[in-house]
Amino acid sequence: MTDFPETSLARFHRRLAGRSGCDLAGVLGPWLPRPELTALEHSDARRRIFTAPTAFWHFLSQILNPGQSCRETVRGLQASRLRRGRTPISPRTGAYCQARGRLPLALLERFWQQIAIGLPSDHLWLGLRVAVIDGTTFSMPDTPANQKPWPQPASQKPGCGFPIMKAVALFNLATGAVQDLASGSLHVAEHALLKSLWPAFQAQFDVLLGDRNFGSYATFATLHQLGRHGVFRLHAGRRMDWRSGRQLGPNDRLVVWSRPVHLKETPDVPEGLPIRILRFHVPVPGFRTQIIVLATDLIDPVQFPAEALARLYLLRWRVELYFAHIKTTLRMDVLRCRTPDMILRELHMHLIAYNLIRRLIVQAATHSSIPVDRISFKGACDTLRQYTPHLANTGRSPQAYRRLYISLLVTLALDQVPWRPNRSEPRAVKRRPKNYHLLNKPRRLMGNLPHRNHPHH
Repeated sequence: MTDFPETSLARFHRRLAGRSGCDLAGVLGPWLPRPELTALEHSDARRRIFTAPTAFWHFLSQILNPGQSCRETVRGLQASRLRRGRTPISPRTGAYCQARGRLPLALLERFWQQIAIGLPSDHLWLGLRVAVIDGTTFSMPDTPANQKPWPQPASQKPGCGFPIMKAVALFNLATGAVQDLASGSLHVAEHALLKSLWPAFQAQFDVLLGDRNFGSYATFATLHQLGRHGVFRLHAGRRMDWRSGRQLGPNDRLVVWSRPVHLKETPDVPEGLPIRILRFHVPVPGFRTQIIVLATDLIDPVQFPAEALARLYLLRWRVELYFAHIKTTLRMDVLRCRTPDMILRELHMHLIAYNLIRRLIVQAATHSSIPVDRISFKGACDTLRQYTPHLANTGRSPQAYRRLYISLLVTLALDQVPWRPNRSEPRAVKRRPKNYHLLNKPRRLMGNLPHRNHPHH
């Protein structure tokens, strides 16, 4: 669980929980990198009630308790200070919100990145470390400040839409942790965001797994320069002649891709790349696509059999679950802050919370010798919330803390999701939305509308 002796852990637990006024600090504090925690404690030289550690831990508590407002957070700190015999604080939320705005952005980013790097990853695919990549979008409040860096889609009328952030994330396929993330507006292509992720990928992984949008010649050329490899779905715009190239096996051929015209002026891009194209059938009723064609530069059919590559690509679907955990379980689909700086802080805090839960899941899986992907992420969040106050109350007894923490790990291991190979989840909803009028112009200009059930009266 940690490198600290139990006595040191107990002291560390009490110090974090006492100084921040948040029980969560005593439970998750030992999991965070010590250099970053020390830097956080010294990031604000002034003596305040809402110090940087206090703001950090209560902000993290809000993320792990979706729907918890700033007012509710301040009320909790009020009760905690009174219970400890400290001076009361104002019930207003202004000081707490200002303290959240003083949290260093670079330090928050290092937190979730170091948590991901520190996760043990013993599961390899044919001896290689695999990263999975995908893109998504996040919405946020419609404020002029947010509209500047993340403008709303051009199809939406002014005053009727919301700013949208586009993001591309790099996940560890073995642990599910997010290793790196690049964000921009809707006008920034995913390939442009991918460029900033190459250093993290090169340092930590051997194979990049992605959908057809990332399987371009430019991506394979960059992987070739980095000494890494990729496995992608063949892009729909690239036609495959199964009579060309050299046959490596049934529905498995080695071809040479020529350098596109728009890359001829780019230095260090080879004129041609050997690419392996293989086709496999997915005999699962209800699966959206029955035939999948892959493009990869893992061209050795003996070292990398076609069946192994097919099974690997089917695991790419996990990235949809990872984003669902972040956007649905942690409710990051709609960010709540009203300024760009706070939006970025909220983004980093969500990634810290997500990677901390992933760390807990990996520990539980290792403790019980079960696959990491079988443990419920939602169940881990719920269990941690209920165990946190009880773990905090055992801070003066290392033996009781360890016994309760092991019970937490065992409980998580028993809360397994069903085994669903090649699972199909159509993007459709069963519950119908309310029959309200659509806001097709700013609210102040809508005037009086007829009742939704009597539109003609």
